[in-house]
Amino acid sequence: MNYSWKGNIRQLRNITEQLSVIEQERNITADTLKRYLPDYSVGFPALIDHPVSGSDFANEREILYKVLFDMRNDINDLKKLTHELIEHDHTNVQAKENAQHLIQKIYGSDEVEIISPQKKEVYHQPKQDDFDEGFQDAETIDEPLSLQEKEYEMIKKALERNNNKRKLAAKELGISERTLYRKIKQFDL
Repeated sequence: MNYSWKGNIRQLRNITEQLSVIEQERNITADTLKRYLPDYSVGFPALIDHPVSGSDFANEREILYKVLFDMRNDINDLKKLTHELIEHDHTNVQAKENAQHLIQKIYGSDEVEIISPQKKEVYHQPKQDDFDEGFQDAETIDEPLSLQEKEYEMIKKALERNNNKRKLAAKELGISERTLYRKIKQFDL
């Protein structure tokens, strides 16, 4: 029997173990062995080398022309959309006037006139007294800004929450017990 083994050594060992466990007959024949060997006859499809012809380039060229044509249509749509957005935005007159050079750049040499809105909107400015109704002054709490003070407070609170059990406090703080012991000694807790 001529067989090219394409697997690794573990697969070969597994097949021999299967043979020794499952087969009743101690004398293994080629037919018996074939039943256990994997079928590697299913292969990959063969690659056939085609000569490059002019028609292949024509197909690619057609695809490129189609992509370019679609991009041109998309750009024209974006130009229209941008112009409509700027034209219908009546809230910011200054921004519209500043966008004149952008519109000229988008449309090229075409002259585009920006129409300013006719109506003006008036906004009510709330008085300071309007804000004071129904609110109380907030209490300002001074918190320490140094890292050592924050570290001290966090360790102290973790120990209090865990009834001075250092193992639980260290786990809560996300540090090792040894680091917590060192910090406790450092801060004289």
